[in-house]
Amino acid sequence: MLRREREFNMEFTRIGVENHEAFSALLPGTGLSHDKIYIGVIEDNAAVGAGEFSSDGNLLVLDSIFVAEDYRRRGIGSTMLSQIADVAVSSGAGGIWADYVSDEVLDGFLVACGFVTMEDSSFYRVPIRDLLESEASQEIFGRIKGKPEDAARVCSFADLSSAQLNNIKSKLVQSNIEDVDKMIGSLPGLETSIAVYKDVQRQKIGAVMITDAAGEYVTVKYIANMGGSPKDLAVLLKYFYKMTIKNHLTYKTLSFCTDEQEIKQIITKFAGYELMPTGSMMVAYRNL
Repeated sequence: MLRREREFNMEFTRIGVENHEAFSALLPGTGLSHDKIYIGVIEDNAAVGAGEFSSDGNLLVLDSIFVAEDYRRRGIGSTMLSQIADVAVSSGAGGIWADYVSDEVLDGFLVACGFVTMEDSSFYRVPIRDLLESEASQEIFGRIKGKPEDAARVCSFADLSSAQLNNIKSKLVQSNIEDVDKMIGSLPGLETSIAVYKDVQRQKIGAVMITDAAGEYVTVKYIANMGGSPKDLAVLLKYFYKMTIKNHLTYKTLSFCTDEQEIKQIITKFAGYELMPTGSMMVAYRNL
């Protein structure tokens, strides 16, 4: 049971469907995932903090932590971490880890909470409008000889059958992608992840783009041509553009963290300018 902190009159509670609406502004995404733990903080009868955690083997993952601006620097964030650490220890977890874009305030907060941080890889961001409305992308899209069957070859992950989704998962495993189930299963909405098939029967995978939309960003988790024709990546991004319009996401920024040249070249080609890193992806770890 989560305890009540008397010093600041803070009350900690598990967040579920019955109280999610009160904490929704403090959490990423639009819904709750069944395989995650959500902790909320109440003070003055208002939701003032929230944390999102998930399990990775014998480790606990800090997915997000947020405290309302007027309630910061009062120990809410660190106490929230202490609360979840107690839960983690009782369940046999050996540590907590997180990965995030380097931020001076967050770096300092995690270090103060006993985390060791290290730089992992570069982080890139490009406005979706720059990526998909640039002269470069429009020229590429214009060269695609649109065929009626193209629309039948493209679908969002939300429209996939279990067999089709498992087919994509097996392809990702063959590509040496780790934690495939976690990567796809953790997505709050599958609509922004798109697959292009070689055939209208959707049996053979062409290109895949796995993304996660939350806050101001659409984060690219994976993008690749998985054996399709060279134009399939262009077809994929063209339909991704249509999807962003349909779901009113064109104002968002596309973000991705990778040092793979192929992915950077794909994004650079469509954006029409060379992408430069906007920060470093950090990894933080704390023993329990």
